[in-house]
Amino acid sequence: MGPSSSNAGWTNPDKSFLYRGLAVMSVLLASLIGLSVAVALFKPFDSIERSIIRLEPGEGAIALASKVRAHRTAQWMSWPDRLAIRAMAARAPLQAGEYEISAHQDLWSLMQAIKRGKRFKRTVTLVEGWTLSDWQQALELAPGMRVSQRELTPDLSNLSENDLGTPGEGWFMPDTYQYEWGTAADTVYARANQVMISELQRWIGTVNVESAFSDKDREVINHFEARDWLTLASMVEKESSHFDDQRQIARVFLNRLALGMRLQSDPTVIYALGNNFDGDLTRRDLKVDAPHNTYRHKGLPPGPICNPGRQAIEAVFRPANGDWLYFVGRGDGTSQFSKTLREHNRAVRKYQLGIETDEDRG
Repeated sequence: MGPSSSNAGWTNPDKSFLYRGLAVMSVLLASLIGLSVAVALFKPFDSIERSIIRLEPGEGAIALASKVRAHRTAQWMSWPDRLAIRAMAARAPLQAGEYEISAHQDLWSLMQAIKRGKRFKRTVTLVEGWTLSDWQQALELAPGMRVSQRELTPDLSNLSENDLGTPGEGWFMPDTYQYEWGTAADTVYARANQVMISELQRWIGTVNVESAFSDKDREVINHFEARDWLTLASMVEKESSHFDDQRQIARVFLNRLALGMRLQSDPTVIYALGNNFDGDLTRRDLKVDAPHNTYRHKGLPPGPICNPGRQAIEAVFRPANGDWLYFVGRGDGTSQFSKTLREHNRAVRKYQLGIETDEDRG
């Protein structure tokens, strides 16, 4: 007789129990991993103050997990964080850049930002009255700004195509600009140049309807190009930061241009001296033979002497009404305006030399 078939299909009860146990443990382990990942994704970060993490090009999930760990007080969170990051990174590549931890409540929110490239925005402030050289230094010092040797002396002729002239000194609007880590300095120059062009175009469009200009003014400004407006605004910017004074200074310069007088603006001499200016403007300096020296040459200088702000630009397109031909600083940031040379000399004695006559007290 053959072997009995009564044991067919029989299974060792010990092995069956083991398989069931392994299955249960697998389910429990998977549940534990899933729960840990969920906790990692939605547990708020422990950071309170603003903190930035930077993901360099080529860095992946492991590097990101290491950076996130610094913002967890519970050390056991490191492996769930790693699992969660690897799982999400498998669906979409991580984009390099800076990301602000405190702007995101949890890892899920942070990962969404990294996947979409919603990077942290830095800012650089470029001040009214700064020269192009000042801008270059500021951009070079801006954290994360990519400044090559070429960008320290940018090819400004390629920044824009416009009918207002070739960009250069004065053609960049002072403002606060946002940028991301690794942004090229030329990007900021291009943005500032476009803003300046738009501002100039807007104001130039008002010239024919602006009632602030007299017939004598129009004999002068009818010959103005965009560069001339910008040059005048740059001089006004350097002379004062007070808007009311800026409008009066613009009027002084327009009045002088109409009469064929030299503008005699100290800031133009300082610009002409460049690095040779030691902070003390002397009579000898006023005689320097340079195109920008408005003590020696009539009319506007050949170009702007700084990058003027919106306020100074508005001042030259909306000058005050008056017959002033002179002004001098009072020492408090404001200016004293005079119609005659005699009045001006008296103001100079009072505000510059501290000599006050009985007529002044009068």
